[in-house]
Amino acid sequence: MTTQIMYTQHFRDGPKEFVARGFNRWSLPVFEIQPDGTEICTTLFFPACIRSKVNAELTGEIQETPVDLPAVDPAGLQHVSLSETLIMIPCSKSKKKESGLSQHSGDSILDTLPTGLADELRGQRARNATSAQLDESVLLPAIERYTGYLYQTAGTTLDWLNKSSAGVLIISGGYGVICATESIGWYTQPFKPSMWPNGLIARCLEAYAAAVSARTVVGFFSASSSYARIFRKSPWPQSVKKVLQVSPQSRASDGAQSKVPRAQGEALTKFSRHKQLPNWWTSSNGLRMSVTLLK
Repeated sequence: MTTQIMYTQHFRDGPKEFVARGFNRWSLPVFEIQPDGTEICTTLFFPACIRSKVNAELTGEIQETPVDLPAVDPAGLQHVSLSETLIMIPCSKSKKKESGLSQHSGDSILDTLPTGLADELRGQRARNATSAQLDESVLLPAIERYTGYLYQTAGTTLDWLNKSSAGVLIISGGYGVICATESIGWYTQPFKPSMWPNGLIARCLEAYAAAVSARTVVGFFSASSSYARIFRKSPWPQSVKKVLQVSPQSRASDGAQSKVPRAQGEALTKFSRHKQLPNWWTSSNGLRMSVTLLK
């Protein structure tokens, strides 16, 4: 049995109708439905916000129409004022365990959050410490601790962005959310929203954005990741005028463990150098970025 989902996606030049169908409902090819009823295969990818609506137990054919999605910004990421922009990225599974002389030092997010919220985050970190196998015998700044492909590729760009923008935050499995140069220990826990109950991470993102007077927030996350789900749910303060999610246009076969984070690192570098990421930009391994306007 094939899976078929029909939906409407809104672009700046108006709504378009699409149908996604295939034998594997988690990697469905997408076709644009033309006014005459014909279909044209596209380079778009099955939206994560619809994917989450599909029951994992379903084996037959389904249809959903219409579904309103966030607008895709066809101009890409353009003309951003870095000093007013808060940047958010995921942590990485790969981490440096040995100690070394650090070139970075920075404040903890706990120093910026309101006291009550900081205490809540600190307490939840402590409750999660055992399951996270947290080892704080040696502390390193987060951008030195994480050694995944995003961090390898971005390199010194992250430190530069942290100094030039309204800040760089990292959503972390062991700490919830941290500043880029916040000193952290070593841990094994992947990020799971359930370990940070009552919308704790989203509330921290909101409060931090307000505290640093950010007007733009840009999250570099894979669209279907738990990081992106938290990012999209955050109730941003009124001071934030624009929220964008930058996601690699990838399929499962594209290499989520290497090609995707490497492309994210390259996108961060491109963005830092030119203050923009045009929609035609492609990573060295052939991945483009979708820029989704969330606010």
